[in-house]
Amino acid sequence: PRPASLGYDIGADEAPGPSLRAQKRVGRRAYNPGETVTYTVVITNVGDAAAHNVLFTDTLPIHQIPLAGQSTAGSCTVSDAWGGDIICSIGDIPAHTKVSITLTARMTTTLPGTLPLRMQNEATVRGSDTLGLDFQEYCYMHDCHVLINGVSPEYTYLQQAIDIAADGDTLWIAGTC
Repeated sequence: PRPASLGYDIGADEAPGPSLRAQKRVGRRAYNPGETVTYTVVITNVGDAAAHNVLFTDTLPIHQIPLAGQSTAGSCTVSDAWGGDIICSIGDIPAHTKVSITLTARMTTTLPGTLPLRMQNEATVRGSDTLGLDFQEYCYMHDCHVLINGVSPEYTYLQQAIDIAADGDTLWIAGTC
């Protein structure tokens, strides 16, 4: 029989095997220049056998530089270039087990020509005995600065300030929100 999860099936017998799934989330959708972005990735082996030699690669957009990568299994290396990679050598993932990865990156302080700027992040997870998965997540760079009555704290989302402001307060807005 052919291994499970390797393509379309017309009802033939299948041998159980590893099958990877991945989810990626960004901490929030919009960031100001210079802020730190946090991505969370969860890789799950939903198959009936261990996935071997699992490798996760995340390529950041050109306006982000990787700062750190941490995994609950294996280890991660981080490049020091804008638009660089974070690569995690996870090793084996037993059946029905999850591995979590936390990635951090910094937004550039140089404003691009047009804001908000959509930045798409590309990631891949592969095992020596599984199909590879390619997936994306995105966030935006904006330049939003909001004060209530001209005093700190500064908010990076207009809605944050609106939710906190009281009747009669004045919102001071600068940048692209």
